[in-house]
Amino acid sequence: MKSALEAALRGLSRRAYTHWELAKLLGGKGFSPEEIAEACERLVEWGYLDDCRYARQYAHYRAWQQTRRQLSAGLARRGVDAAIVQDVLAEVYPPEQEMENCRNMAQKLWREEMVRLDRQLARQGTFAAAGSEAEDQADEAQMLFQARVRVGRKLARRGYPAHVIRAALEDLHCPR
Repeated sequence: MKSALEAALRGLSRRAYTHWELAKLLGGKGFSPEEIAEACERLVEWGYLDDCRYARQYAHYRAWQQTRRQLSAGLARRGVDAAIVQDVLAEVYPPEQEMENCRNMAQKLWREEMVRLDRQLARQGTFAAAGSEAEDQADEAQMLFQARVRVGRKLARRGYPAHVIRAALEDLHCPR
């Protein structure tokens, strides 16, 4: 029968774990809490188990594609202490990074909305009777406003804070 330490080393040879994840893994394999604590203590001494290093790598790898809120929640789900999460996010993911990520995502979503709007206007142009130029401009302005609202909602669903979304939407270039 394998020891908890051997099982932990085998798990760590496949991927990195937090202290909590490794304890859960070992508990699922039927090891006692004492065996798990002893194995984890030994791995911490050897430097194989380090929640701070894990959090730093996790945040660094995902910082370009996730918000601070998503990173924080992901690390919390993996059992990383809240103080470590805050320290790591302050180091790896400064607020300016979140603003930059949000601006980039807003630009990408805006381009997608403009393609959608162009298609919609082309369809309307084929099926609708020609109205006055003022009506057409008013309709287009309403559609642009709705596109901005959709972009803002998409950013909110991705977890960006309202003040960051507002600033990113203000930075959008809306030439038509």
